[in-house]
Amino acid sequence: MRNDKIESTRSLSDSGAPKAEHSVAVDVAADLRNSMRALFDGLPGSPSRPTEISRLIGVSRVMVSRTASSIKKETPIETLTSIPGPESLRSMVTGALELGVPKETSQIALEAIDGFDRLIRQHFGTRSALNAALSTQNAEALERFEQASRYEVFKGMGKVLGVEAETWLNSMTLVPNADDPASVDVTSVHGMVGLHRLRPDMPIHLSFGLPPMLATEAQETNHIELDLSPYYQNKPTPIESNHLNGQLIHSLAAMDTDKSAKYDMLAVSHSPKMSYRYATETRTKRGVCVIPDIPVGNLVADVLLHGDLFDGIEPDFYVYNMNARGGARPDDRSRDIDLIPSQATRAIRKLGTGLDALTLSEIPTYQSMIKQVHAQLGYDTEEFRHYRLQIPYPVTGFQYVIAFEVQPKPGSEPG
Repeated sequence: MRNDKIESTRSLSDSGAPKAEHSVAVDVAADLRNSMRALFDGLPGSPSRPTEISRLIGVSRVMVSRTASSIKKETPIETLTSIPGPESLRSMVTGALELGVPKETSQIALEAIDGFDRLIRQHFGTRSALNAALSTQNAEALERFEQASRYEVFKGMGKVLGVEAETWLNSMTLVPNADDPASVDVTSVHGMVGLHRLRPDMPIHLSFGLPPMLATEAQETNHIELDLSPYYQNKPTPIESNHLNGQLIHSLAAMDTDKSAKYDMLAVSHSPKMSYRYATETRTKRGVCVIPDIPVGNLVADVLLHGDLFDGIEPDFYVYNMNARGGARPDDRSRDIDLIPSQATRAIRKLGTGLDALTLSEIPTYQSMIKQVHAQLGYDTEEFRHYRLQIPYPVTGFQYVIAFEVQPKPGSEPG
């Protein structure tokens, strides 16, 4: 769904959650903050660094660091969704008590932790359920919760499908057509980096080319004879390719499943007049959609706009659960029911212009690769401005959309 920023000060009760739960959550957060702060302050030597506290009480530095950070958060929701669980907190109290922290200080901390435990069990059932419910009230907490949840999906789907990759790249260059400036030529560099096969028994198919829903709306994609393997970070992916219903289907051939065996697969397509620059009666948004075929750790979708194309228009971000209805368009209001509210408010970034703006740590050769693709098409990379969508652990099969709200052609009525 289109992302609007959520104020971090919004209270739990604003979303219709029971006011009793809101009151209990606020009190529990305050008790945890005060009691854990007092516990740390009471340690011999008054250590202030998590590493020092960890060494003294014999608890993981990560847990201590998380606790120290959470009790400094601005809102109760941030504290409750970021602090470690009750058992980890109790182990800190035990360690502090053995070092001579006053029993009263330790007892107050234990009572606060017990209150946290009751909040989880009686009001939400599990810690995951608490995080899910409370995270909706704070943008930072929600983004952290969503990413952790997507990571769980990534690991699970990798085991089910038998494959995963480090990065899914879709870099799309949009240029007004030389013969018809109202039409837009689209060039795409897309594929995967760091592909790893987990199971040899699972057949794995990948789709590249136009989605079926667009096959009748655009000209046939023209293949560019350009070998991208010199830009790979790993070995080329062994594949078998066939056309099926207008799509190019790649099937993974036999691959090594050793954990160190990684492969890359990148392709280039060029589609003259694939899109239209202006709004029509039924289409007011233009842009890019990406649908990861396999579980990936990082989605990178770049939009490279030539000259004044979509000048002054900032893109919106949409996520669709395609279900059984296939690919969606933001213009199609019947598909609003498939929109996934996402709090990745900073997902799309404006990178600037020219080749220097196209840095990508996941693919160090990215700049050189785009430069060669543009050179083959006669483009000057310095004439482009760039937007980037980057999502950690995108959900396999979800549709991620970058959309520009365009205007009708000057001097004409929409139609």
